[in-house]
Amino acid sequence: MRHLHQSYPPPMDVLGLEAFVAIAQAGGFRRAAERLGLSQTAISRRLQGLERSLGETLLTRTTRSVALTKAGATLLPDAERLLREMELCLDRVRARRFRRREEVVLAVLPTLAGSLLPALLTEFCASRPHVSLRLLDGSATEIEAALREGRADLALTLIRPAIGDLVAEPLLSEPMLLVCPAGHRLAGRARVAWAELAGERLIAIHRQSGNRTLVDAATAGLPFTPDWRHEVHHMATAVACVAAGLGLAVLPRMAVAAAANPGIVALELTAPEIIRQIGLVRRRGSVLPGTADRLEKFLRARLGTAA
Repeated sequence: MRHLHQSYPPPMDVLGLEAFVAIAQAGGFRRAAERLGLSQTAISRRLQGLERSLGETLLTRTTRSVALTKAGATLLPDAERLLREMELCLDRVRARRFRRREEVVLAVLPTLAGSLLPALLTEFCASRPHVSLRLLDGSATEIEAALREGRADLALTLIRPAIGDLVAEPLLSEPMLLVCPAGHRLAGRARVAWAELAGERLIAIHRQSGNRTLVDAATAGLPFTPDWRHEVHHMATAVACVAAGLGLAVLPRMAVAAAANPGIVALELTAPEIIRQIGLVRRRGSVLPGTADRLEKFLRARLGTAA
């Protein structure tokens, strides 16, 4: 009797697809390996296995970065879609099986909690009815403490130097703006240099704030000492005080936009220009629970696209 051998396509290489997508999104093997909690050797092997099964090279690697080949550019959007659909399918199965909520604790800056984040979280939860979110909105210092103490799974916060026990991934950047009353002598200007603020009363955010640390470091070399006459804890309070004429403030663009106060004007600050970096932060070496991991990937995809 003759045996007929039928050729079947190989099974879908989920781990290989996950490695390929992570490398393409992160722009390199090292950051992709950190994202997946793997060694660079392991993630390279997964990519090589996928390329062998396809008979195509998906990425070209240089000393500093990676680039998609034509085959890789063709595959990437479909691979991202497949992985998202698989995660949603697994979420639905888990919800049916366990009939319980999965809580994610996200630490976040108040400026993000009051602007970008609500719409994103609504989109994330729309197809995940079993997810329960708990937001810890606070300063960068408070957020880092919550991560270190295990009170938060993940954070969307200001990225600062010297956070060696935490892993940070920049996603967005925004300038610090000068906020002045609508009737102030500078209000009609498009931009103002720091030197022009000599003699002006300034309203500072409290010293534990990451934004205050950023501003102090950037202005340390000025030929004059800024007159931080007043101090407040919340940025919304600073905006209200500026509108009332108490002084001027230096605040991130998102905080100004969220305030939507007609009594203020925001101007570009130069010499020096101060830019703050916002991104995802978590404990180094930690393995995120399933839903927290999916939220991290979701925020990375949405905010990385908006950068």
